[in-house]
Amino acid sequence: MCTRTFGDLGLKHEEFNLGTNKFAKIQDFKGPYITHKPDVAIRKLTEEMQYLVLGSDGLWDELAPQQIGEIVMSAGNAESAAK
Repeated sequence: MCTRTFGDLGLKHEEFNLGTNKFAKIQDFKGPYITHKPDVAIRKLTEEMQYLVLGSDGLWDELAPQQIGEIVMSAGNAESAAK
């Protein structure tokens, strides 16, 4: 999420934990609760692997990996799978 990088400072740094319209002040701040650092996974590629799906949380939050695989496998091409 872009807020991990650009916003929500009150969830990252105690000095910005002032309470706003969006977030109440966290009384016993033990953050950071979010970070700008991305989740990184390293996978060994095998010959059985056919596709690589790069997606944001907008994709992964809405669909399970199995569902994404089914969409990709049934699509005729990358554009069709993306739609």
